[in-house]
Amino acid sequence: MSFIKKNLAGIIIVLAIVGIGTCNYILNTSDQSEKMNNPEAGQYYVINDFTEDTPEIILKIKEVRDNEVEFFIPRQELIFGFKSNKSEPVIRRADENGEIYDARTVVISKDELNTMIQSDNLSSAIENKPRVVWIFQ
Repeated sequence: MSFIKKNLAGIIIVLAIVGIGTCNYILNTSDQSEKMNNPEAGQYYVINDFTEDTPEIILKIKEVRDNEVEFFIPRQELIFGFKSNKSEPVIRRADENGEIYDARTVVISKDELNTMIQSDNLSSAIENKPRVVWIFQ
């Protein structure tokens, strides 16, 4: 009991940090779930192992149709490994300047896209299956 009394301030700080981290994780997870369930034009999808030659690609939704989603394909491979808190503004700014996408597109069925969304796990990574790892707008 004396340990708790002596370290009460430290324990409170640790609990506060854990609580804030948990809330942040829950908010980000629910935001991602909302975007995954409701694709809309202008959203960016970070997809790992989209093809054998592309370990990571960032597609941008051009149009959402009944059973499929049309994405813009980037002109070139983006080399830097995507980090959500650092890369999103860089991608948006480069896109606004017309540096990433042109008229080339790819159409993915909603069923296939949902499979890629649900495949963001270790076994899919080991098997190099295409998987959506992040969505942002």
